[in-house]
Amino acid sequence: MMFTSPYRDLDLPQDVTVPEFLLHTASDELEKRPLFYPTTHSTRTDAKPLALADVRHGAYSLGTALLSKDIMEKPWRKGEVCAFYTENQHDYLLCALGVMLAGGVPVLMNPMYKPEELEHIFKISQPRAILASKDSYKNACNAAEMYSRQNKASLDVWVMDEHHERSYIECLLKRGAKLRSSGDQSIEQVKIDPTKDEAVYCLSSGTSGLPKAVCLSHFNLITNTIQMTATLGGRVNKPLYDPANWYDQPRAPPQAGDHEVHYSLLPQFHCYGLITAMICLHTLTPSIVESKFTPEQFFRAVEQHKITFSFVVPPIMSPIIALQTQDDLSQNKLNVGRLVSNTEAIVVDINTGKQVGPNELGELWVRGPQMMLGYLRNDEANQSAFVDALKDQKPFLRTGDIVSIDDQGYIYIRDRLKDIIKFNGYQVAASELEQLIGSLPFVFDCAVVAKVVKEDVAKNELPWAFVVAKEGSGAGEKETETVIQHVNERVAGFKKLRGVTWVDGLPRSAAGKVLKRELRARLSEA
Repeated sequence: MMFTSPYRDLDLPQDVTVPEFLLHTASDELEKRPLFYPTTHSTRTDAKPLALADVRHGAYSLGTALLSKDIMEKPWRKGEVCAFYTENQHDYLLCALGVMLAGGVPVLMNPMYKPEELEHIFKISQPRAILASKDSYKNACNAAEMYSRQNKASLDVWVMDEHHERSYIECLLKRGAKLRSSGDQSIEQVKIDPTKDEAVYCLSSGTSGLPKAVCLSHFNLITNTIQMTATLGGRVNKPLYDPANWYDQPRAPPQAGDHEVHYSLLPQFHCYGLITAMICLHTLTPSIVESKFTPEQFFRAVEQHKITFSFVVPPIMSPIIALQTQDDLSQNKLNVGRLVSNTEAIVVDINTGKQVGPNELGELWVRGPQMMLGYLRNDEANQSAFVDALKDQKPFLRTGDIVSIDDQGYIYIRDRLKDIIKFNGYQVAASELEQLIGSLPFVFDCAVVAKVVKEDVAKNELPWAFVVAKEGSGAGEKETETVIQHVNERVAGFKKLRGVTWVDGLPRSAAGKVLKRELRARLSEA
């Protein structure tokens, strides 16, 4: 059965690039209003809030500098890659847009990656330069040296901090602005096909293996920005660029005036964080950019800046929800919403490979103009990820999410396909066991993974839990017995929990996903 969006299809622009889309405005007054505010923990003492006019000026200045033979020893060429290796910055999107204007492609990397981890990403993306912060500079230099030595190619390191000894970005911005003011039109000569040319490379979370580079076109990013802006309704300010009347739909269009303020906590190197920044620029919604999260700082920012909304992930919400005392949220069965405009989906039984109907479990396959072009230099992964299920030359992307979709089109995520544990021909949902363990009063966090029985010819997998105790609670034999008994009294025999390992914390990606491959590795080494 095909599931479709309840929202009308939008006439999406296929002839504009991301910079053209975001930097357009119809209001000289609003474009000068502060928009992106520096992070609370910033080491950049001279950093000031950026208005749309500032972002436009900076992006065009940077793009002009990268293309100039008078500034660059080798002017940038279309398709060359700049590795972004920094924590959240108020001018992160500005720099990304500048690289795009020069025809370049930013690859967005976690600043916590070590040089050895960067080696894998560099091998895939083949960057020409690294954009770093003061904090990530040392690792960036080590990684650049390693890459240059192995590939016999230079890899520049540029630092965003204005007073750093390698503050090359500041230099490029100033020299590019001077060229632009003298009439340089090199940016206008760069030819981009928005539907085919990559705008950015985002990295997969690497929860089950090494990260893969996700290729997103200009059209992909613009589409998702429009889709999410339309879905958010009054939670963002009114877009100033709407040539195709995208937001004139039955649901409330973005018309909240100028009263919305966003708290930007998500890592900008993640696609989720990048899209939220694009939405804020597209709608001129002020955004308080933050690089580190603490509950105290969160509430302080809400009060100080009159924050009205924030996109978050579970690790951020967990300590905040834990503070609530009046309403019991545990009984609420939450869904993740419905399909956005221009999007279709099917749910496929993981055993039979056949499509299922409403309220039945299966893997979610989706297709729409926001879907990635594919993985960079990884044909095997692309063949696995995309399936032409209907034989209509419009492949679906396999999400790996086990879901059900109700009669109203609301999607409920039940588990991850890779988290399914197989025992004696039965399938055990790790999330079901995690929910039971998490309900115990002394448990702070938990994850269930498969422990492979090496001596078993059938290679059965046993459910095994990694558990984090709440502060002040025990984590000994008594608690282990309680966990196992609590679970096993409530599930069928094939789902029984076979062991517990107590840990101080669970390894997580920057997006908050538990890195279960690391937990499975611990079990295999034991």
